[in-house]
Amino acid sequence: MAFVREALNRLNREYVAPGKGATLQALKAFLDPIDTKNLPSYEEAAAQLKVSVASVTVKTLICSLRKEYTAFVREATSCTVSNSADVDSQIHQLWEALIAAPGWIVPRIRSGTSGQKL
Repeated sequence: MAFVREALNRLNREYVAPGKGATLQALKAFLDPIDTKNLPSYEEAAAQLKVSVASVTVKTLICSLRKEYTAFVREATSCTVSNSADVDSQIHQLWEALIAAPGWIVPRIRSGTSGQKL
């Protein structure tokens, strides 16, 4: 979980320093790989940032933010393994832990399956 916090802290530093803090705040919800039902629409995000959706500006900003976030998580993870080939495995385990962690992310349950996890 510390990797995620560190990645978010680093994104915050990267965005706030050059005056792009409002961009990060408007788009931070798009970093959650699990809770996609509570995302603002692209139109809402574009309106908040006063940019266009039609020109793919918001989508480009979201894509860039996700790439930076992923790079920061990967970098933090690579410092904890002795073999660089283990980074992907560690990241996969991290996301599994986030999904399963009580209070972080509620497990998604398929309706009508007696509580089986997806």
